[in-house]
Order: sequence, then C-alpha cells, then structure tokens
Amino acid sequence: MNVIKGLGASKGIAKGKALIFEEGNDRILVEGDEEKYILVAEYIPPYIAELDKRISGIIVEESSLLCHAACIAREIGIPCVTGVEECYTTLVNKEITIDGSKGEVYYV
Repeated sequence: MNVIKGLGASKGIAKGKALIFEEGNDRILVEGDEEKYILVAEYIPPYIAELDKRISGIIVEESSLLCHAACIAREIGIPCVTGVEECYTTLVNKEITIDGSKGEVYYV
C-alpha cells in the first residue's frame, strides 16, 4: 500500500474509490450505484455547496485548514486531507483510505 501525506483538515477515517472532481460542476453527485467515494480535486470552488451522500472523504491539492473543501468536510462530518501534491493525477482509479487526523492518504 502506498502512502502520501498532506495536512489533516477534518478528522476521521474513510475508505472508497477515487472520484475526480471536474471543474464546471455546480454540484458533486455520483450517478447510479451505492459505492462510497473519496472526492479528489485540485481544489473545491466556493460555488459548491452540496455533496452526494456517498462521498465519504475529501482530498485536495490546495493546502489550508480554512479552504472550502476543509470547511465543507468539517460541516458535514467527513474526513479531509489538504495539501496533497499531485493527488488529482496520482489517485485516478485508485481505492483510497484517508486518515483526516493524521493527514495521510493510503492507496492501492
């Protein structure tokens, strides 16, 4: 299992498949199945106000405890790790475990 580190921005542990955020979406929703997902993005723009209930964690390249992704994660009670360099490209099609307390991302 591979590990990459960032800044723990919202505590907790979550597992799921990487869901890459595409800029231009006004909401982040998952079509179809009931699988859990970890949202992976360069950043989450401020116009995003709603996440699908199947998103169990967030990983972003943007590095701040006060970035929008971290604030959303804390508000809805899911783990978040920020400041994960190149996560947007590294974690495509990966199964991920994220530890928001330690700021660690594990992937296969």
